[in-house]
Amino acid sequence: MAFLLATCACQGKRSRPGAEPSPALPDAGHPVADPLDFPASRFPPPPTPEPEVREAVRALIWAAVADPQADHDLVSGLLAHPKGRTGALLDLLDEPTTPAAERHMVLQALRRLPDGAAAPRLARECVLGKDPILAGEAADALAASAVPLGAGALEAMSLRPEVKNRRRAALALASLGAGGVEAREAALRSLRRLSSAKEAPIREAALRGLVTLGGPADAHWLSLRTKDEDSMVRRRAVEGLAQHGTRDHLPLLLEALKDKFGPVAAVAAKGLERLRSPAAVPGLLTYLSGEERTALDPVMRTLGAIGDARAVRYIVPYLFDRDAYVRVSAARALAAIGEPEAIPQLIRALDGEFLNARIAAAEALGAFGPARGSDGVAALRKVAKDDPEPAARAAAEAALVAVPPASGP
Repeated sequence: MAFLLATCACQGKRSRPGAEPSPALPDAGHPVADPLDFPASRFPPPPTPEPEVREAVRALIWAAVADPQADHDLVSGLLAHPKGRTGALLDLLDEPTTPAAERHMVLQALRRLPDGAAAPRLARECVLGKDPILAGEAADALAASAVPLGAGALEAMSLRPEVKNRRRAALALASLGAGGVEAREAALRSLRRLSSAKEAPIREAALRGLVTLGGPADAHWLSLRTKDEDSMVRRRAVEGLAQHGTRDHLPLLLEALKDKFGPVAAVAAKGLERLRSPAAVPGLLTYLSGEERTALDPVMRTLGAIGDARAVRYIVPYLFDRDAYVRVSAARALAAIGEPEAIPQLIRALDGEFLNARIAAAEALGAFGPARGSDGVAALRKVAKDDPEPAARAAAEAALVAVPPASGP
């Protein structure tokens, strides 16, 4: 136990061999001195169950073990014993002769019907339990209890020998943080420390929690992991910046757009789309000039949202891409930018082989209104009359609605 506590206290200071030194971190708060210290004044033991309640709860657990599909009967049966239920369940958990299958069902019941009174016992199971499977289930039950002091036990659990449970602890912290303001703050403090853990699965799970629970105040912690050696850690960090970052983080998002792991570039582009900064345009155009394709859709959407006319000549080639969905993205981006020089190419795109791309081209021409000129009107009329697909004809007809009647034939 002493080893767990000492290691937990310094875990956030670990660094990987060969890694660049991290900049000074803001204070994430100190780990609790003893993650198993639950003051009796705040966590009195649950009421001692009456013998008949204990027997009824035991029978329900046995029945659930015999038929795991009957978990609804277990929950509804336990709800009939509100006063002694938790005490009876913990008695079963503590009895040395209780089989593992029944302990498993007890922990499932405590997760489904959380009770803060069980938190001290669940914390001990997380940190000191000998059965790794039961320790993981105890973590889920402790998270469901939404007891803020449970964050310390879950953070200490991240030092157990089983890799699966180390990661599970970080995921459970995110669940615990959803239980209220105080629980959220406690969980965030632990997740910030675990975001610098030695093992990539823990870092990734901790960052996932920061993305879910955190806000702009956590952008700094996320930014520290955007160049992590592990691709999934980078993806999670950039996803967080995409949601919580500000224009101060624009350089990091533009750098992430160059990442060779496609999902990192894709979430970076979504962050740039949210920020809509004209300063991002050169980097976005560079992406369109390259060979990477994962982030084409969000990159073109971002350029459309910014509305920079320089993007037109970079987007136009994608109107004739091998991928129908990329063609659609290109047409929509050109419509959003609204630069008339794109109109001749959109007219060409009306003859493409992909139905959804023809529809998108027609809708784009409709967005230009009278600016599409007589050539655009003639092309849309041709589609409305001759396209073999009813959906394309309908799109062209809708695009023509705002066009004044032509004076000639």
